[in-house]
Amino acid sequence: MSSFFENSCSGCGKDNHSVFFCGNIHHLGIKEIETWLKSINSPPFVHVIKKDQQGYGVVHFNTYEDACVFLHTMKGKRFSGPAYTIIKFSEAKEFKTKKLIKYDEIVTPSTSVITPSAIISDNSPITSDDSSTLTIHPPNDCQFSPMQIDLTNDNDEQSSSIPLIDTAAEGSVKKELINLGCIGCMKLTTQVEFLKTKIISLQDELLLAQKEIIGYKSGLNDNVNKE
Repeated sequence: MSSFFENSCSGCGKDNHSVFFCGNIHHLGIKEIETWLKSINSPPFVHVIKKDQQGYGVVHFNTYEDACVFLHTMKGKRFSGPAYTIIKFSEAKEFKTKKLIKYDEIVTPSTSVITPSAIISDNSPITSDDSSTLTIHPPNDCQFSPMQIDLTNDNDEQSSSIPLIDTAAEGSVKKELINLGCIGCMKLTTQVEFLKTKIISLQDELLLAQKEIIGYKSGLNDNVNKE
Protein backbone atom coordinates (compact mmCIF):
# COMPACT_ATOMS: atom_id res chain seq x y z
CA MET A 1 0.00 0.00 0.00
CA SER A 2 1.34 3.47 -0.80
CA SER A 3 2.05 6.12 1.84
CA PHE A 4 -0.54 8.29 0.08
CA PHE A 5 -3.38 5.96 1.05
CA GLU A 6 -2.00 5.48 4.55
CA ASN A 7 -2.16 9.24 5.08
CA SER A 8 -5.46 9.94 3.30
CA CYS A 9 -7.64 6.90 4.06
CA SER A 10 -9.32 6.87 7.47
CA GLY A 11 -10.24 3.24 6.91
CA CYS A 12 -6.71 1.84 6.78
CA GLY A 13 -6.14 -0.17 9.94
CA LYS A 14 -9.84 -0.30 10.85
CA ASP A 15 -11.55 -3.59 10.04
CA ASN A 16 -15.11 -2.17 10.08
CA HIS A 17 -14.19 0.47 7.50
CA SER A 18 -13.83 -2.15 4.75
CA VAL A 19 -15.89 -4.50 2.57
CA PHE A 20 -14.65 -7.83 1.20
CA PHE A 21 -14.90 -8.79 -2.48
CA CYS A 22 -13.83 -11.79 -4.53
CA GLY A 23 -14.17 -13.41 -7.94
CA ASN A 24 -12.19 -14.63 -10.92
CA ILE A 25 -10.18 -11.42 -10.70
CA HIS A 26 -6.64 -12.77 -10.30
CA HIS A 27 -5.44 -10.90 -13.39
CA LEU A 28 -7.09 -7.58 -12.50
CA GLY A 29 -5.17 -4.68 -11.00
CA ILE A 30 -6.30 -2.22 -8.34
CA LYS A 31 -6.84 0.63 -10.80
CA GLU A 32 -9.00 -1.55 -13.06
CA ILE A 33 -11.31 -2.44 -10.16
CA GLU A 34 -11.49 1.14 -8.87
CA THR A 35 -12.27 2.49 -12.33
CA TRP A 36 -14.94 -0.17 -12.82
CA LEU A 37 -16.60 0.60 -9.47
CA LYS A 38 -16.82 4.28 -10.40
CA SER A 39 -18.17 3.43 -13.86
CA ILE A 40 -21.14 1.47 -12.40
CA ASN A 41 -21.91 4.34 -9.98
CA SER A 42 -21.15 2.43 -6.77
CA PRO A 43 -21.52 4.17 -3.39
CA PRO A 44 -18.48 6.33 -2.45
CA PHE A 45 -15.26 4.61 -1.38
CA VAL A 46 -11.64 5.65 -0.88
CA HIS A 47 -9.58 2.93 -2.52
CA VAL A 48 -9.20 -0.81 -3.16
CA ILE A 49 -6.62 -3.16 -1.67
CA LYS A 50 -5.74 -6.30 -3.66
CA LYS A 51 -2.50 -8.15 -4.25
CA ASP A 52 -1.48 -9.36 -7.70
CA GLN A 53 -2.73 -12.83 -8.68
CA GLN A 54 -5.23 -12.96 -5.80
CA GLY A 55 -8.92 -13.58 -6.30
CA TYR A 56 -10.04 -11.34 -3.46
CA GLY A 57 -9.49 -7.96 -1.85
CA VAL A 58 -11.14 -5.24 0.22
CA VAL A 59 -12.65 -1.83 -0.46
CA HIS A 60 -11.77 0.89 2.08
CA PHE A 61 -13.95 3.75 3.33
CA ASN A 62 -13.41 6.85 5.43
CA THR A 63 -16.28 6.02 7.78
CA TYR A 64 -18.11 2.98 9.11
CA GLU A 65 -21.35 4.46 7.76
CA ASP A 66 -19.92 4.61 4.23
CA ALA A 67 -18.92 0.94 4.51
CA CYS A 68 -22.45 0.02 5.64
CA VAL A 69 -24.09 1.84 2.74
CA PHE A 70 -21.72 0.21 0.24
CA LEU A 71 -22.20 -3.31 1.67
CA HIS A 72 -26.00 -3.18 1.73
CA THR A 73 -26.05 -1.75 -1.81
CA MET A 74 -23.67 -4.30 -3.32
CA LYS A 75 -24.23 -7.49 -1.30
CA GLY A 76 -26.33 -10.33 -2.70
CA LYS A 77 -25.63 -9.46 -6.33
CA ARG A 78 -23.28 -10.89 -8.93
CA PHE A 79 -21.58 -8.17 -10.92
CA SER A 80 -20.20 -8.36 -14.41
CA GLY A 81 -16.75 -6.92 -13.80
CA PRO A 82 -14.06 -5.79 -16.21
CA ALA A 83 -12.50 -8.26 -18.65
CA TYR A 84 -15.35 -10.83 -18.40
CA THR A 85 -15.04 -11.32 -14.64
CA ILE A 86 -17.70 -11.93 -12.01
CA ILE A 87 -17.36 -10.04 -8.72
CA LYS A 88 -19.26 -10.45 -5.46
CA PHE A 89 -19.17 -8.30 -2.32
CA SER A 90 -19.67 -9.46 1.27
CA GLU A 91 -18.79 -8.72 4.90
CA ALA A 92 -15.15 -8.31 5.87
CA LYS A 93 -13.79 -10.04 8.99
CA GLU A 94 -12.61 -8.61 12.29
CA PHE A 95 -8.82 -8.57 12.56
CA LYS A 96 -8.65 -10.39 15.91
CA THR A 97 -11.66 -12.70 16.08
CA LYS A 98 -12.01 -13.41 12.34
CA LYS A 99 -15.77 -13.07 12.79
CA LEU A 100 -17.85 -11.38 10.12
CA ILE A 101 -18.34 -7.70 10.78
CA LYS A 102 -21.89 -6.49 11.40
CA TYR A 103 -22.96 -3.68 9.08
CA ASP A 104 -25.89 -1.57 10.22
CA GLU A 105 -28.50 -0.45 7.73
CA ILE A 106 -27.94 3.27 7.42
CA VAL A 107 -30.98 5.37 6.54
CA THR A 108 -29.58 8.09 4.33
CA PRO A 109 -30.51 9.59 0.96
CA SER A 110 -28.30 7.88 -1.58
CA THR A 111 -27.41 9.25 -4.98
CA SER A 112 -25.84 5.98 -6.07
CA VAL A 113 -27.95 3.95 -8.49
CA ILE A 114 -26.00 0.94 -9.70
CA THR A 115 -25.85 0.61 -13.47
CA PRO A 116 -28.38 -2.20 -14.23
CA SER A 117 -26.22 -3.73 -16.96
CA ALA A 118 -23.47 -4.40 -14.39
CA ILE A 119 -25.71 -6.80 -12.43
CA ILE A 120 -26.00 -10.40 -13.59
CA SER A 121 -29.68 -11.32 -13.46
CA ASP A 122 -30.88 -14.73 -12.31
CA ASN A 123 -33.98 -14.34 -14.49
CA SER A 124 -33.81 -15.02 -18.19
CA PRO A 125 -36.63 -15.44 -20.74
CA ILE A 126 -34.74 -18.41 -22.19
CA THR A 127 -33.62 -21.27 -19.96
CA SER A 128 -32.22 -24.73 -20.46
CA ASP A 129 -32.34 -27.61 -18.00
CA ASP A 130 -29.95 -29.61 -20.15
CA SER A 131 -28.20 -29.36 -23.50
CA SER A 132 -31.06 -30.94 -25.49
CA THR A 133 -34.12 -28.84 -24.62
CA LEU A 134 -34.90 -25.13 -24.68
CA THR A 135 -37.71 -23.46 -22.70
CA ILE A 136 -39.04 -20.06 -23.75
CA HIS A 137 -40.90 -18.14 -21.04
CA PRO A 138 -43.41 -15.60 -22.42
CA PRO A 139 -43.85 -12.22 -20.65
CA ASN A 140 -45.87 -12.20 -17.42
CA ASP A 141 -48.84 -10.57 -19.12
CA CYS A 142 -48.96 -13.17 -21.88
CA GLN A 143 -51.72 -15.78 -22.00
CA PHE A 144 -49.48 -18.55 -23.33
CA SER A 145 -47.63 -21.13 -21.28
CA PRO A 146 -43.86 -21.71 -21.45
CA MET A 147 -42.88 -23.65 -24.55
CA GLN A 148 -40.17 -26.29 -24.94
CA ILE A 149 -38.14 -26.89 -28.11
CA ASP A 150 -36.19 -30.07 -28.82
CA LEU A 151 -32.72 -28.93 -29.83
CA THR A 152 -31.83 -32.37 -31.11
CA ASN A 153 -34.36 -31.99 -33.92
CA ASP A 154 -32.95 -30.17 -36.96
CA ASN A 155 -36.38 -29.88 -38.58
CA ASP A 156 -37.35 -26.23 -39.11
CA GLU A 157 -41.01 -27.22 -38.81
CA GLN A 158 -40.75 -26.52 -35.10
CA SER A 159 -40.96 -22.80 -35.82
CA SER A 160 -44.48 -23.20 -37.23
CA SER A 161 -45.82 -24.19 -33.80
CA ILE A 162 -44.67 -20.97 -32.12
CA PRO A 163 -47.68 -18.78 -31.24
CA LEU A 164 -48.16 -15.05 -31.44
CA ILE A 165 -47.56 -13.37 -28.08
CA ASP A 166 -49.78 -10.56 -26.86
CA THR A 167 -47.87 -7.89 -24.93
CA ALA A 168 -49.09 -4.55 -23.59
CA ALA A 169 -47.05 -1.61 -24.85
CA GLU A 170 -47.83 2.06 -24.20
CA GLY A 171 -51.50 1.36 -23.56
CA SER A 172 -52.03 -0.69 -26.71
CA VAL A 173 -51.63 -4.36 -27.54
CA LYS A 174 -48.87 -5.45 -29.86
CA LYS A 175 -48.50 -8.80 -31.52
CA GLU A 176 -44.94 -9.96 -31.84
CA LEU A 177 -43.76 -13.12 -33.50
CA ILE A 178 -40.85 -15.01 -31.96
CA ASN A 179 -38.71 -15.76 -34.95
CA LEU A 180 -37.01 -19.10 -34.62
CA GLY A 181 -36.50 -19.78 -38.32
CA CYS A 182 -32.85 -20.47 -37.71
CA ILE A 183 -32.89 -23.50 -35.41
CA GLY A 184 -29.14 -23.88 -35.79
CA CYS A 185 -28.54 -20.33 -34.47
CA MET A 186 -30.86 -20.98 -31.56
CA LYS A 187 -28.98 -24.15 -30.69
CA LEU A 188 -25.69 -22.29 -30.56
CA THR A 189 -27.20 -19.52 -28.44
CA THR A 190 -28.67 -22.03 -26.01
CA GLN A 191 -25.43 -23.94 -25.69
CA VAL A 192 -23.63 -20.69 -24.86
CA GLU A 193 -26.23 -19.76 -22.22
CA PHE A 194 -26.07 -23.26 -20.75
CA LEU A 195 -22.28 -23.09 -20.46
CA LYS A 196 -22.50 -19.63 -18.89
CA THR A 197 -24.84 -20.99 -16.23
CA LYS A 198 -22.46 -23.84 -15.46
CA ILE A 199 -19.48 -21.47 -15.29
CA ILE A 200 -21.29 -19.12 -12.90
CA SER A 201 -22.23 -22.07 -10.67
CA LEU A 202 -18.62 -23.27 -10.55
CA GLN A 203 -17.40 -19.74 -9.85
CA ASP A 204 -19.76 -19.47 -6.88
CA GLU A 205 -18.32 -22.71 -5.49
CA LEU A 206 -14.80 -21.40 -6.08
CA LEU A 207 -15.54 -18.15 -4.24
CA LEU A 208 -16.86 -20.09 -1.25
CA ALA A 209 -13.75 -22.29 -1.22
CA GLN A 210 -11.52 -19.21 -1.40
CA LYS A 211 -13.22 -17.73 1.65
CA GLU A 212 -12.69 -20.96 3.60
CA ILE A 213 -9.02 -21.06 2.57
CA ILE A 214 -8.55 -17.43 3.67
CA GLY A 215 -10.05 -18.24 7.07
CA TYR A 216 -7.91 -21.36 7.41
CA LYS A 217 -4.71 -19.47 6.56
CA SER A 218 -5.61 -16.71 9.02
CA GLY A 219 -6.06 -19.30 11.74
CA LEU A 220 -2.70 -20.87 10.98
CA ASN A 221 -0.99 -17.49 11.09
CA ASP A 222 -2.58 -16.73 14.46
CA ASN A 223 -1.33 -20.05 15.86
CA VAL A 224 2.18 -19.43 14.56
CA ASN A 225 2.23 -15.94 16.07
CA LYS A 226 1.10 -17.29 19.45
CA GLU A 227 3.88 -19.90 19.44
